[in-house]
Amino acid sequence: MERFALAGVWPRRYYFVLFTGPHRGGADDYRTMAKDYSLQVVNELTDAIAQADLERPERLQRYEPGRELSYDIAGVAPAHNGRMTVRVERFVGGGFAGQVYRVELLELDAPDGPIGHLKVGERYAMKILIPPSSSAERFRNLLYAVGFQSPFSLQCNRTAARSGALWQTLIRRAAKMRFGTEEAVTEIHATFVDSALGSCGEISEWIDGRVWRFEVDDHLARRRSWKRGDPIDDQGLRCVSFDTDYTDLLEGDGEVPADAVCGSEFFQHPDFEPNTFPDGVMGNRNDLGLLFLDEPVDDRDFAYLPDGIEGELLFEGMELELVGYGYYETIDATGMAEKAAATTVLEMLGEHEVLVGNPG
Repeated sequence: MERFALAGVWPRRYYFVLFTGPHRGGADDYRTMAKDYSLQVVNELTDAIAQADLERPERLQRYEPGRELSYDIAGVAPAHNGRMTVRVERFVGGGFAGQVYRVELLELDAPDGPIGHLKVGERYAMKILIPPSSSAERFRNLLYAVGFQSPFSLQCNRTAARSGALWQTLIRRAAKMRFGTEEAVTEIHATFVDSALGSCGEISEWIDGRVWRFEVDDHLARRRSWKRGDPIDDQGLRCVSFDTDYTDLLEGDGEVPADAVCGSEFFQHPDFEPNTFPDGVMGNRNDLGLLFLDEPVDDRDFAYLPDGIEGELLFEGMELELVGYGYYETIDATGMAEKAAATTVLEMLGEHEVLVGNPG
């Protein structure tokens, strides 16, 4: 049941404290309230408070879905000024750093030029840097008072809030250099000040899903249970890359190349056995697989495969140009996992396989 209280009387005017849904502090802390409270009642009581011309203004903790908000905003890079109006779609959650909403951009006035990648009609994440719980706010402020002898600067200092957004932009620039795209890091479009809640805030791109994986390997337990000789099924990510040297990965010290496109869904021939590869024996090893990539690779040409007619032209002793990453042995060196090219000889020709170069 929805509840509100007549908290006191001023001369000529009443003032109300609204306890409908989440509110600040007390025994009825927002974390213990039922989630199925009526937004209609909240909005009706909020409108009544707004029309009452009260001596004491409405005390807000957070915004409810459907609320329209207008802010003066400043872009991050470049720092174009403007004004926006958003509609709150839902309250996502909050913690010690602030509260987050998913909002729809209704209006945007940007006389100085584009502000980030803001577009009317799109959904964004809006973060206001004040906790939705008064107890969390007091605890956070206490930590900052002890540790820094100052309040939480991102809430009360516009310059600090803008510095945080600029730092995020620098991280995006680094991501472009390291991973080839800035999209690996969320973009903050603009910062603003919410005078009703008393805090700075930021609006950034909305991304569905969680912000990190709970495990670096979703199949960690399955990897530990695998033993030599077991069939290799889908035990993790497999990637496609066009790098030329994978020796660090082979030794366990490297990282996945920046251009790698990975996929976790993999199918192999049911008769494939990786531990039965005798040298110099021709046969059908069933070493074929099908990998479904998470993203398309559309900036490379398709690999050329010889057809049946060209296969009939092969013969033992034929000179070939060979390019690959497998084991190689020359007079000067041996190696593996590094792209190499060489002129060699087709030693043996089988029904399903060919043996190139001297085995060993």
